[in-house]
Amino acid sequence: THEQRIRKILSESSPHMQTGKELHLGDEVSWYRDQLKALRGDEYIQKVDSAVKQSYELQMMDNRLKTIVAIPVYGPQEYENIYKTLSLYAQQQDVEPGSMMVVLNINYRPADAEKRKGDIEKTKAAIERARRDFPNLQIATFEDGDNQKSVYSACNYMYDVILSAVDEAIRDGAIDPEQDIAILRNDADAHHMDSHYVQSMQQAMDENPKTPLFTGTSWIGVEEQQNIPGFGSLVSVDRMANVLQALDGAIHTEGRSECFRIKHFAAVRGFGTDEFPWLIPIKDGSVAATDDLYIGWRIEDAMRGYISNVQYYKGRSPYSIIDENTRLLRRVPRAVIDSDHERLLEPYYRSLKPVKEGDNALVIEDAYRSFGDRPSGTDLEAFKSRLDNRQDFNGMVWQFNKNVNYFMGFFRNNRQIYENVVNTFLGKSDQPLWEYDEKGRFKLTREGEQRYHDVMLLRISDQGSNPMREAIDSGRWVTPIVDPGV
Repeated sequence: THEQRIRKILSESSPHMQTGKELHLGDEVSWYRDQLKALRGDEYIQKVDSAVKQSYELQMMDNRLKTIVAIPVYGPQEYENIYKTLSLYAQQQDVEPGSMMVVLNINYRPADAEKRKGDIEKTKAAIERARRDFPNLQIATFEDGDNQKSVYSACNYMYDVILSAVDEAIRDGAIDPEQDIAILRNDADAHHMDSHYVQSMQQAMDENPKTPLFTGTSWIGVEEQQNIPGFGSLVSVDRMANVLQALDGAIHTEGRSECFRIKHFAAVRGFGTDEFPWLIPIKDGSVAATDDLYIGWRIEDAMRGYISNVQYYKGRSPYSIIDENTRLLRRVPRAVIDSDHERLLEPYYRSLKPVKEGDNALVIEDAYRSFGDRPSGTDLEAFKSRLDNRQDFNGMVWQFNKNVNYFMGFFRNNRQIYENVVNTFLGKSDQPLWEYDEKGRFKLTREGEQRYHDVMLLRISDQGSNPMREAIDSGRWVTPIVDPGV
C-alpha cells in the first residue's frame, strides 16, 4: 500500500528528515555517503571515488558553486548532440562566475566498448572541442562503461559521484557545509534554451529557500513541428498539462528540466533501496526509466509523510495537490528549454492508421516506451501528401481526443482547468468545438475537427501565448552553435 511505502521511505531517510528538522548540506551528504557504503560496499565506493579523481573540475569545487547541470551522455549515440547542448550553456547570461558546473556521465554498455568504440570516441572528442571553444564553461566528465543502457542506472551513478565530490569538497574545507547546491538534470539533446534558463532557476532557489523541487518549461522539437502536421498539437496538449500540474501543486519533475536541492535528495537516500518498479522495457532488451519523476515523488513522500502523517496518503496518487503553505515544487516560467523530438516520431507515425472503436491511440507520454528512428524524408513527404487528401486525418483527430482525455484525468476534480486550455488552443467559435460523449469522454465536434485541422498546421510558436513564444519575442531564445568537428 502507499502507506507502507511512505513508512519505508521515511525509514530510509536521514534522522533530520525523519524528525522534520532543518536540513544542512554537510550533514546530509556525509550521511548519504555512509549509507551508500553500507548499501553498496567498498568496491562500489572505490569506483565512485575513481570517477571523482577522473575529473579535475570535480576536485576543484568551491563556495561559489550553486548549480550542477547533470547530464547522462550515452557515448555511442550523442556525438552529434552534446557539443550543441554545451554551447547553449556557454551562452547563458547573468550567471555568476563559478556558480555553474556541467557534469557529464559518458556511459555505455560493456559490449559497446569495442563494438561502438569509434562513436564513443567521437562523443568524447565533441566534448573536448566544447571545452576548447567555451573556456568559461566548467565541464566535468567521467566514464561509466558498465551501464546496461538504463537511464536510471546512469543517473543513479552520476548522482553518487556528484554527492561524493561535494562531500569531499566539504571535508577539505572548499565548500561551506551550510552552502546550498542544486542539481539541474537535463538531457544531452537540447535544441534551444532561454538565455536566462540557469539564472532563472538560481533566482527561484534563492527566493524560495524552503522549496526543494523546481521545474522549468520544456518543449519538444519546436523547429520541426511545422513539417509534421498534428505532432505539434499533441506536444502542445502534453506540455500544457505539465504546466498546469505544476501550477496546481502536483509533483511532476521531468528530466529535461528538473531541479532539486542536493541536501533533500541526500536526505531521502536518493533512490533508496527500491528495485525501481517504473523501469520500462524497450527495444533490444534494455530499459528506460522515470527516474526523474521518482526523485520528486520520493522527496514529496518523505516530507509530506512527516508533515501530514502517513494517513494523509491513503489511496493517494502521485499527482496529489498540495496547499500553498507546504508547496514542495515551484514552476520557473522563464526556465524554458526545447529538446529533441526524434524519439517521439516513430510511434507517432506508427499510430496513424485507420481506426476503430477499441484501438489504442498514441498518448504522447507512452512514446518513451520506445526509442525508434526518425522517419525518412520520403516518409515525411508521403505523410504530408496523405494529409492533403484527408487520409489519416481521422487518426489525427482520434489521437487528439485520446490525449486530451488522458490529461484531463489529472484534473478530474476540476476539469474546467484543462477545458480552458483546450478552448484557448482551438480558439473562439460561435459553434461548440467539443463535447463529452455518453461515457463522459472528450471528443471534438464536426466543427471542432475542422478547426483542429486548421490549428494543427500552425507552428507551436504561433499558437497563442506561451513561455517559449515569450522567450522568442524578447530575444532570449538561444540557438546552438554548430560543432566544427561534425
